[in-house]
Amino acid sequence: MVEGDVIQVDRGDSPWQGYTSSYQEEEAGKHIAAVVMQAGFERLPGLVEYVDGGEPLLAVDRAARRVVVNARCFSALERCDAAGLAAGARHAVGVCTSAALRAEPRRLARFLVLSQLVQTYWHIGATVHVAGEVVEAGWHRVRFAGSHEYYTNSHNTGALAFRIELELATGVMVVVGE
Repeated sequence: MVEGDVIQVDRGDSPWQGYTSSYQEEEAGKHIAAVVMQAGFERLPGLVEYVDGGEPLLAVDRAARRVVVNARCFSALERCDAAGLAAGARHAVGVCTSAALRAEPRRLARFLVLSQLVQTYWHIGATVHVAGEVVEAGWHRVRFAGSHEYYTNSHNTGALAFRIELELATGVMVVVGE
């Protein structure tokens, strides 16, 4: 991923599509369990390149109506609404326990956006690009900027800016609003 890398995120690609028919399901979908991957879990077409040892980093457990992450790579995770995150606000996502993924922080940040673990839109979708990255004081920070589409009484486009921070030694992942 180089500066300027454009990422298109659409509602139709959401792993949570169809799982939010109630407030309880919406709330449950914000907390992502880290589990051992099973053969029956659904792999998502847009995330086929994101695997560890042939297993997906994220999959859909249709039987339990939930989205899960690979326990070999992550702790339990908390989804983040980057579109609604105030400038300077911090949202702890969880921990990346995979040394291999921590060695590729830009790829990890892209996965978090594409998988919609970091939510970049409210209603329709978003277009974001890598606006820069920096490594300092043991943290790798990837900055994203772009816009998202949503509806109130009419179609709207809102600016979007956030960064995904990875503490390289521990794997702690944080989203910070800009």
